[in-house]
Amino acid sequence: FLPGETTKTISVDVRGNSTVPQDLASNVLRTFTVQLSIPVNVMLGDATGVGTIIEDDVTFTVNSLEDASDANPGDGIALTSDGKVTLRAAIEEANALGSFETVIVPAGLYQLSVAEDIDVLSGEISIVGAGAGETTIRARSDGRHFDVAAGALLVLDGVTLADGRAWIGGAIRTAGDVVIHNSTLTGARNFSTSGVRDGGGIAVLRGGSAEFYDSQIVDNSTLDGGGIHVTGGRVKLVRTNVSSNSGNVGFGEGAGLWGDDSQIEIIESTFSGNHARRGGGINLGGNSSLTVIDS
Repeated sequence: FLPGETTKTISVDVRGNSTVPQDLASNVLRTFTVQLSIPVNVMLGDATGVGTIIEDDVTFTVNSLEDASDANPGDGIALTSDGKVTLRAAIEEANALGSFETVIVPAGLYQLSVAEDIDVLSGEISIVGAGAGETTIRARSDGRHFDVAAGALLVLDGVTLADGRAWIGGAIRTAGDVVIHNSTLTGARNFSTSGVRDGGGIAVLRGGSAEFYDSQIVDNSTLDGGGIHVTGGRVKLVRTNVSSNSGNVGFGEGAGLWGDDSQIEIIESTFSGNHARRGGGINLGGNSSLTVIDS
């Protein structure tokens, strides 16, 4: 405050807002509280203010089960050459805009067929499905679903990622940040010639992070880290089930979770029925830290 000023309006850029609002469709405004403290050479008449979160994210609603690219990334409309809004086109458009985008994915089976992963390159992209039992995204026979770049944030809510295939990270590979709510990662498999080696469900690379809330990581198979593989990153599991994953070919480690030089936090979550040569549930090495609460 300058001398003589008694009021001031501030704006807060809400970044990393990874909880998808349940009132997204109705656009009900949400609020937060700002508390001023430690005044210097001034008296605070009212130290509490209320801020409003304006839902100004760009929203794309997918209207096709097909897998096709955006015809003109950056034009703000996410249409393929034949005028459809596909999942891939919506994310490519979101990458081009590079800010805060939400992609609504209705119920259905979305089979990826283009010979490239769907890259999340910049900004914050939220993919909102109709529920893990309703919206399924299935990878092609030789690729993963999503590859998240450093500095980008991918939020998944209410989807199933099925049948990922890749050398590292069958469903998701991330050097950025991933937050997953009410979703399932399942069916990633290892092949002797070209398949998942590390991280059947998800591979978190150095500097990246993954948080799971009320989700399932089940029935994935790889060499190390059938469900989750993390190297130099951070993983948080809250009310999440990690089960029936395997370190295959008889000598894998950490079927549920494998970590090295990483921070792992497990809260009210379950590990069960995971099988590997060593550390069926969890195998940690290096300077890793593990916090387990009510699990």
